[in-house]
Amino acid sequence: GGHNEYQHQDRFKPQVYVTMSYFQDGWMGSHDFKFGYDWKNDRRKEGRFQPLNIHYRDINTPQGVQVVNELDIYNGPNEGITDVEYQAGYINDTWKVNNRVTLNLGGRVERYRDGWPEQEFTPQMPAALAGTTDPRILAFYAPRTVDETTVAEHTVFSPRAGFAYDLTGDGKTSLKGYYGRFYFNSSDILATREN
Repeated sequence: GGHNEYQHQDRFKPQVYVTMSYFQDGWMGSHDFKFGYDWKNDRRKEGRFQPLNIHYRDINTPQGVQVVNELDIYNGPNEGITDVEYQAGYINDTWKVNNRVTLNLGGRVERYRDGWPEQEFTPQMPAALAGTTDPRILAFYAPRTVDETTVAEHTVFSPRAGFAYDLTGDGKTSLKGYYGRFYFNSSDILATREN
């Protein structure tokens, strides 16, 4: 018989990245500034279907005969569409204080919006149920409209700070340290699971 987890996934991910650099000498050392803006929309179309919208689960009897034990019915096919819109802006300064000390300072602001657009689908009733008047079954196979929904929306700030110190002054041995905050990218999780 058929497998009970058929699916097909299409992914569309338009992206825009804009960066700019600016160098300035003479401000208590030299500064190499970098600025940027990122935008992307991660859209997934996940088609789910079960051939004939029915799946039989068999068991073996003590006599070794397979019989139907459970029956799954599906109201497919359907195609869940999820969107994650991502925007970020950042600034970074590589500050060469002198020949031995370099600081790397910066920050990034990120904004995520997870959700989906309005969607519609019409389930296909299995032939075995055709002609039924049971209101539960008729409701299960009625055309559906799913309203546009925002599942989560959040804005976060990620600071970055690092240093490099040339211990001997000859560029061969240095001490380095770094601190950064990084956030989880929700694009594969929140909206898809909710939808």
